[in-house]
Amino acid sequence: MNLIKNKWFLGVFILLAATFLFFKGKNLYNKLFKNYKTDETGFMYKMIDGKERKTPYGEDFWMLVRTMCITPNGDTIANSFAADTATELPYPKENGNMLMTAIRKMEEHSSMEILVNSTDLKNQFRNSVGLKDYDKIMAMPNNKNAKFIIEVGRIMSPEKFQAFCNKKLMYRVEMEAGIIDKYCDTLKPKLALHSEMHFRYRTDAAGSQITPQIGDNIEYDVIVSKLNGIVHMSTFDQHKKYKTTLGTSNHPLKALQILPLYMHYGE
Repeated sequence: MNLIKNKWFLGVFILLAATFLFFKGKNLYNKLFKNYKTDETGFMYKMIDGKERKTPYGEDFWMLVRTMCITPNGDTIANSFAADTATELPYPKENGNMLMTAIRKMEEHSSMEILVNSTDLKNQFRNSVGLKDYDKIMAMPNNKNAKFIIEVGRIMSPEKFQAFCNKKLMYRVEMEAGIIDKYCDTLKPKLALHSEMHFRYRTDAAGSQITPQIGDNIEYDVIVSKLNGIVHMSTFDQHKKYKTTLGTSNHPLKALQILPLYMHYGE
């Protein structure tokens, strides 16, 4: 009792306790949140898989990233996890936002969990009414911690990213060609495969032998239908011809610029 009453003893005890908490406690606040780290900007995070990267990657690198948010009230707001498809992102050159800060700390095949204040998150997306799960975001309680889970699958140099894009494009072309061929083979008569342009087609011959040329202003009727036969667009239904100048490079429907070049007037 006499020691406790001694002010010098109390002072030394408090100093020792504070020193212990500072060096051994390693931030009690973070311990309450399962050993999250806090960087100099206040960004709170922890690695789930992989190692934290100390130096950034070079310029023009690309990454495949998947993200998911878990709100304080338990709602899951899935982004690329929902479709099991990673989002392609250019490697960020600076810590411009929460996502950039996180992935600049990540290696290939790593995952990270970060905490973000729910009020800050709501303010960031308050005007994004068309955002998926907008209502879930706005329903979050204020000043609570939401969790973001981020996975980085691949980090690619410019050369590797170009090869990745080419491979993905070829896969898409092969898949679409297979669907189109399968559909065309069910038609009677079957649609022929054009020897140069590789589209399937059938024409109703006309008397004219004149072929449109690039730069010609032409008009024609167009019917676009889905493979199940449902009409998507028809100039007949709209009671007007489709008009275009052939060879327009930025035209949104490339087929309507190319196909007339292989037809004769009247076909």
